Amino acid sequence: AKIAGGAVSVQGRVERNLKLAARDAQIASEIGGSVDARVGSLKLLPGAVVRGDLVVYGPKEPEISPQAQVLGRVEYHKREWERAGFWAWLWRWVWMSLAMLIVGFVAIAVAPSWANRVSAMITGKPWSSILTGLACLLLAPLAVALLLVTVVGIPLALILLALYVVALLLSGVFVAYLVGGWLLDRLRRPQSTPYLRMAVGAVAVAICVSLPWIGWLVQLLVLLVGFGAVVLDQREFALRLRTQGLA
Repeated sequence: AKIAGGAVSVQGRVERNLKLAARDAQIASEIGGSVDARVGSLKLLPGAVVRGDLVVYGPKEPEISPQAQVLGRVEYHKREWERAGFWAWLWRWVWMSLAMLIVGFVAIAVAPSWANRVSAMITGKPWSSILTGLACLLLAPLAVALLLVTVVGIPLALILLALYVVALLLSGVFVAYLVGGWLLDRLRRPQSTPYLRMAVGAVAVAICVSLPWIGWLVQLLVLLVGFGAVVLDQREFALRLRTQGLA
């Protein structure tokens, strides 16, 4: 279980591990695994049982009732959790925003129409983009590993690996471009420059990805839909070039 809040009271049994993030927390039930608590204060009330370890990060040591049990080890790490958490979140947000801005501005400058094509692919085929992104994310490293087995396949493996890395870097960028355009449309600024769309989208996506607890899920979704849309766009682009060449 993962629980976050201002004041948290755990009164139901947790079968496995428990992660807590709260200003004030209490545990009054049985925890089948270990407890990882990043809290301002933590109390184990009478009758509480932690069958694994109790690891606490915060400004105060945990208060453990004599009628409570911790069957594993108890670790306390003194930390100004509120301040440290805020600066860690701020640093992560700034770093991700700058990274997407730099890569996004370069992509827009080199291929201005590319961002529009991929954005249209995401809005037009969202589920296809997600499924394609999942397949490529899993299968591309396997293909690289198989190609590296043979001497002839090594150059192809390096090329595929380079394309894989580029697609990963651009996946978040194109999603940010789409989000920035959507936000500016809501603000009644549909004629904004591509660079402004990229800047607004990068800030918004970085905030969502940096959120505690759910940020990893947002990041995974951004990666899948962006990666898949890039692959689908390149496939359709290659088909158009082949059709025009035959024509």
